[in-house]
Amino acid sequence: MPDRLLFDKSLSRGSSPWWNFAIRNRFRTLPRYKFSLLLLALLLTTGCKKSLSDHMKKGGEYYQSGRYQEALVEYRNATNLAPKSPEVKYELGRTYLALGNPAAALADFQGTIELKPDHLDAQLQLATIHLLMNEYDKAAPLIERVLKMAPANPTAHSLRGQYLIHSGDLTKGLEEMEAAVRLGPSQVELVEPLATFHTGRGQFDQALAVLRKSAELNPRSIPALLNLSQFLFQKRDVSGAEEIARKALSIDSRHLKANLFLAQILTVTSRQ
Repeated sequence: MPDRLLFDKSLSRGSSPWWNFAIRNRFRTLPRYKFSLLLLALLLTTGCKKSLSDHMKKGGEYYQSGRYQEALVEYRNATNLAPKSPEVKYELGRTYLALGNPAAALADFQGTIELKPDHLDAQLQLATIHLLMNEYDKAAPLIERVLKMAPANPTAHSLRGQYLIHSGDLTKGLEEMEAAVRLGPSQVELVEPLATFHTGRGQFDQALAVLRKSAELNPRSIPALLNLSQFLFQKRDVSGAEEIARKALSIDSRHLKANLFLAQILTVTSRQ
């Protein structure tokens, strides 16, 4: 049922002399100081707008909860307030990438680098997109440029490993990805390509060990828990997958990806 209106819609201005009489008398009976306070409150309410930091904070919260579409709205609003901010463009690009729109993400990462040429994360994200598109000749220079400026950058080592594997050098590629995980044990996103490499070669025990260690080192990381849960589910350990998925949701009950995955598990087991 719609909310009750203060006045009946049929009593719009001009349609009834009672309307004008009622409004005049309502405000007549209000003390002047109360009327002033009411007017001030209305002006403050209607004039209140979110600041740039508000949009960025809310966007970050939505992103962490896997609610990427809502994060996108916040970052777009932030872009309207600060169109030349490299950080806003970078977060917008990350969100587009999470939503599966690499073309839009590519433009934002390029824009970030144009505004801030030494933005290492944007260069690595750009390299990631080129790898996804099998454009290895474009990815390699970006990766090496970052490693020249930051030799211990874990993400750069992981991307170099992926590049080497696609180039056929499996041994060095594996070494690079393992080094990346050692350098950045809290960076959960580095574990997935390493586990994928082991899985692709039929080394399921190694893949499981990598994912379990990541979850142990990052017990409050929903992505780490979901990586492990999804692997267990693929290996038909449904009860184990459900247990880990529920653990992830105990951290954030509104996490979209975790809720969807648990729903998938329950569908398979015919439970709701």
